[in-house]
Amino acid sequence: MALDRRRLLHDGAAALGAVAPSGMASPARPTPHPADPRPGTLNRILLERAVTTTALRLTAVRTSGGAVGVAARQSWRAEDPRLSLTFETPPHGLVPVEPGRAVRVTTTITAAATTVVSPRLLVPDHWKALPRHPVRPTTLKAGRTLSTRWLVTAPTDLPHHLPQPLRLPVRSRGKAAEPLVTSIVTRARAD
Repeated sequence: MALDRRRLLHDGAAALGAVAPSGMASPARPTPHPADPRPGTLNRILLERAVTTTALRLTAVRTSGGAVGVAARQSWRAEDPRLSLTFETPPHGLVPVEPGRAVRVTTTITAAATTVVSPRLLVPDHWKALPRHPVRPTTLKAGRTLSTRWLVTAPTDLPHHLPQPLRLPVRSRGKAAEPLVTSIVTRARAD
């Protein structure tokens, strides 16, 4: 699971911390909103730095004793409305893969206005995704399309008929130079 920003809600009477799985860097220090959380009201804890993980453990500590509950967890990112993303897939919409063998996957980015884009292809654990050519930040002019070809290898023990996600996040900058991430997800399956 890839989270670009995460917000945790709590009741203000407890402290919440996010703990990364062993071997991973700990997330950035959380920022509470409001700065002085109040019991019985909606309070937020915001992690600004991206967190990429396959597991997340929340540790709640209530100094006054009693139970602690997390009402919601959100992941969101500001998307770039100037970009349109696609995976080239067969008509059924699934990317066909062969366990243990590399298959070609093509992604496209079309820009409605000139912008610099940086694509990545995220795959499940134990998969590999390599671009056929080096991927660098690219200036994409209005109306133009950038196609990227990837070699994707699924693990040899991949279960058949079980779709797995492939995610294309594309970083860009908005008009005020704010960082944006636009992404789409498709599914890959071994038949």
